[in-house]
Amino acid sequence: MRPYRYVLLSVYLVFTAVPAWGQSQLPYQRTMLTFSTHADWPAPNMVFSGMNVLQGGGNGQFSFLGDVFQTGVGFPPNNRGLFAGPPESFKLLAQDSAAAPGLGGPQYDLNVIFVQSQGAGGATGFKAALKGTGVDATNDRAVFLGTSSGTVNLARTGSAAPGTAVTFSDLELPQVNQSNRAIFRATVAGAGVTTGVNDTGIWSGTMAGSSSLVVRGGITAPNFPALQLVDVTVPVQGNTAYAYRGTLSGPGIFGDNDNVIYHGTPGNWSTLVREGDNAPGFPATSTFFNTGSDMQMTRSNTVWFTSAVNGPGVNSFNNQGLWYGTPGNIQMVYREGTQAPGMPAGVFFRLNPLFNINNNNQFVMVTPVSDTGGVNVAGLAYFTGTATNLALVAYHGLQAPGLAAGVTFDMATFGFQPVISESGAVALYSFLSGPGVDAGVNDTGIWAYGAGQLKLVVRAGDAVDVDPGPGTDMRVISSLFFASQSFADDGRLMWGAYFNDGTQAIFYTTVAVPEPAALVVVGVALGLGGWWLYRRRREKVWEEEVFSAES
Repeated sequence: MRPYRYVLLSVYLVFTAVPAWGQSQLPYQRTMLTFSTHADWPAPNMVFSGMNVLQGGGNGQFSFLGDVFQTGVGFPPNNRGLFAGPPESFKLLAQDSAAAPGLGGPQYDLNVIFVQSQGAGGATGFKAALKGTGVDATNDRAVFLGTSSGTVNLARTGSAAPGTAVTFSDLELPQVNQSNRAIFRATVAGAGVTTGVNDTGIWSGTMAGSSSLVVRGGITAPNFPALQLVDVTVPVQGNTAYAYRGTLSGPGIFGDNDNVIYHGTPGNWSTLVREGDNAPGFPATSTFFNTGSDMQMTRSNTVWFTSAVNGPGVNSFNNQGLWYGTPGNIQMVYREGTQAPGMPAGVFFRLNPLFNINNNNQFVMVTPVSDTGGVNVAGLAYFTGTATNLALVAYHGLQAPGLAAGVTFDMATFGFQPVISESGAVALYSFLSGPGVDAGVNDTGIWAYGAGQLKLVVRAGDAVDVDPGPGTDMRVISSLFFASQSFADDGRLMWGAYFNDGTQAIFYTTVAVPEPAALVVVGVALGLGGWWLYRRRREKVWEEEVFSAES
């Protein structure tokens, strides 16, 4: 097969029936044309030299951390920035060494620490280090929220923690919802603060630049007046409610009943589930323990959470599960030790899954599965669907669609978390094994799943023409990456590639799942690249027949 171009790539994948166990996939066709955007930077003629930390969110927007340089000049000082927006018009939200808003002098230090979260409403929440006059180890971290119209500070270490008489001592990454509201967990220090009792809390903030206390440890436990709430963690939010995991202390509390998941709003907390409660889907005498270590929430305020279970007939082969619901209505989705759908009889789920959800209560998970004896772990498998309709996507040892016969998925250990779009499309990253597979050269790839079929998006070792004009500029992909929030609401999956010459690029692949599920259209566009991206704008269109599963 001859090398193909990724500049703007629309891939039409014709899906028919759900494939049988290990069935190869149909060939498909690519249609391509050039794509170009502008670099948003205070100095002119700046192009990208590196990018990473990808996140997807609402309104078709993404965010990423990028480095820039000027062609013919080189790397300027302070050349790192946070960019966000749709791929057609990324905007600079924060620049290294620029004044951090709302702080009266301190500057961003994006070279020390940086994390971000892309919200469903299009806002970007991020945590950054600070530098400058008066900045020291007690006040050098801050949390921000930004859109294309501006960025605001929500909290800074060493500053007063709203709703308390103490100060922030550490801040965690904010999560942003559809209304561009951020929520973040923090620790506090000061007079009257006791570690493990009242040193943690959760705050929320908006683009107005203000933050407010959601809940803090050290209070009387909501719904349990004889107990104290001594820690709060794993904050999540929907459109109109929050949820978090709390730790209880007091009479009758021991290791199997001290965790609780609360759901609601400040001052109006309902108990979603508590350790020691009956676990739906298990026998009546089986109870939750170690509940809520992994938790997510939809816009409609539905909480998904993992937990272990105690009880008669429950052992280390069947005591893990996944549930979802609202207070008073909890349903089991997954239980360890049950038959894995789509796999041979006797292949059971093992351990707890890594999962991601969308806002339609669809989910994707990767979980260990057993051999046909039901005991020994035989590798990982990916599943997607709803609580009552779960489908197999891929598994360890399966023929990798789009690749030569005998090249199979090598899913012996966990890698990148799978992602799911609002339409239910799924993307996964996997290692490979088999003939012609060389470690560190072409042993990884990304696949998209929709309408019952799995299709190759890209593989390490692929040759990519990154020239935006009629010329040829081939780069060979050395490795791939994507993030747990890589899907935007419009179905575009953002992923990144490193090339053998040390340059990088960010791409997006649009995966749409129509109803009825007869056709999936996947488009891939070069969102950002290395120095070549912004050289010129030209247009060209061509079509190319590409490979079958055997090529």
